[in-house]
Amino acid sequence: MSGDTLELSINHNVVGNRTLAVQADQGITFDIGGYQGERQINGNLSGHKKQTAKPWMLEGLQVEIDMENQDLEYLQKVSDSPVDAVFTWQHIDGFVYKMTGSVEGEMKYDSNTGYLPLALSGNGQAKKIG
Repeated sequence: MSGDTLELSINHNVVGNRTLAVQADQGITFDIGGYQGERQINGNLSGHKKQTAKPWMLEGLQVEIDMENQDLEYLQKVSDSPVDAVFTWQHIDGFVYKMTGSVEGEMKYDSNTGYLPLALSGNGQAKKIG
């Protein structure tokens, strides 16, 4: 089954905690992280597998921004902090992933829609907890 993200929770030891609503009917790109394999071939057709570490990544989230609650400032503080946050991503399928990392890239709030496109990334792998 596929479908919507139910919510995104952010727990940060310095900045605090927050749960953000995510716009429905949006495609989310998710990579749990780990290693990416690539075959290295020699001229005599022998070779070996090369593994390169890659971060987990969650992109395409459109999070609702409550300006009175200072959600935009909160997310910027998470991005500014050298301390990683713990993100919990809950999907309509019933699965829940927990990962440690930060907000990545630009954060440009759209005052017409009330949403902000958000990308998250971090070290290690995303862990399925539900």
